[in-house]
Amino acid sequence: MYYYQKSGDSLFCIGYENPTTFIIYQKPELLLTFPISQGYTVYDYFEGKGNYCNYLNIHLRGKTTITADASGKLILPDGDTIQNVLRTYTHKYIHQQTQPQKKLDNSSYIDTIPFTINKDSIDYLIANDSVHIEMEIWRWYASGYRYPIFETIKSTIYKLGTPYEHFSTSFAYMPSEQYYDLPYDAENQRQREIKQQGKDWKEERDNKDTPNILIDYQIQVYNNDLQVYYELKESSHISIILYNIQGEQLSAIQKYNQSSGVYNEIIKIGDYPKGKYILQIVVGNKKYGEKVIKK
Repeated sequence: MYYYQKSGDSLFCIGYENPTTFIIYQKPELLLTFPISQGYTVYDYFEGKGNYCNYLNIHLRGKTTITADASGKLILPDGDTIQNVLRTYTHKYIHQQTQPQKKLDNSSYIDTIPFTINKDSIDYLIANDSVHIEMEIWRWYASGYRYPIFETIKSTIYKLGTPYEHFSTSFAYMPSEQYYDLPYDAENQRQREIKQQGKDWKEERDNKDTPNILIDYQIQVYNNDLQVYYELKESSHISIILYNIQGEQLSAIQKYNQSSGVYNEIIKIGDYPKGKYILQIVVGNKKYGEKVIKK
């Protein structure tokens, strides 16, 4: 369970609990400010107390920096695309102290007097203590959806300046899975409806202006080459673009006013690591997506 609070233009985490750990923040942790656009950076400090397995007292202090570091088109695993996606990068420095617990009372972690955080002290601890934790979190947000579509978390423990990976994990929450019915989320529902109306209008306009161009194609990986065979039924512009699984464009072939006929294009992938890739083929106003696996 994570507990949140919105104050002014900012969203904070005020505490969390799981089967082993209970934390209450005396100075809540900043998660995001609104509105946010690419290039925007904000930072804040946090401090919290809690316990681990009702055995150890925990005292957390740290600093969070949040940057909207990228925006653009996101290609989903099934080849579909989402426009105007914003990625945020969160970098947290955490200093953690533990000691044997003497009193099993969570209310003791709640301050009854106004709390003042010592930012200089936290900066000093992060810079000089022999052990600290760093967390990196990447989140991909799309307009009209409450939750990130993708989220990747990496935790690293630094001991005497040497990094040791603590854990790393990723989550996917596809847009098709986020059509939930929340009575208090009318704003996102309205955004999706506006976007769908615009999409319907654009498709109707494109269908009138540009007829569907028929294409047959097949792909194969052979001797570190990605070979794309295709047949155009009539002349058209065609683009063949290869992306890695992070959405970075690796290669692009563009043909303008390509005549109807049978063609073969080769993309060199020998220098790319083994794994999954996405091949996008754009013909006229039609887009096709294929998964490519390099073994």
